[in-house]
Amino acid sequence: MIPRPHNLTLVKPDGTNIPDIWALIQSNLIWIDDHKLPIEKGDTITRHLPNGSLIEYMVLNPGLFKHPDPHYRVDVKKISSREKKS
Repeated sequence: MIPRPHNLTLVKPDGTNIPDIWALIQSNLIWIDDHKLPIEKGDTITRHLPNGSLIEYMVLNPGLFKHPDPHYRVDVKKISSREKKS
């Protein structure tokens, strides 16, 4: 089965949000093709699930690879999964 990309948001420590990032997610790894994003250690990546839940991941290592095609292989740690507040 081919994994489907997910729509994520990059949240910088100063509160800046960079939405609409398409990526593939594994348990502790996120693959992002957009190599121009300013991903840094300590950033947060969020994912909204269809049921309203929010999953947050802390960036441990941005992992920018330049060859053969530039991309990020971001090492992350899941930091929360909470229900959407009404």
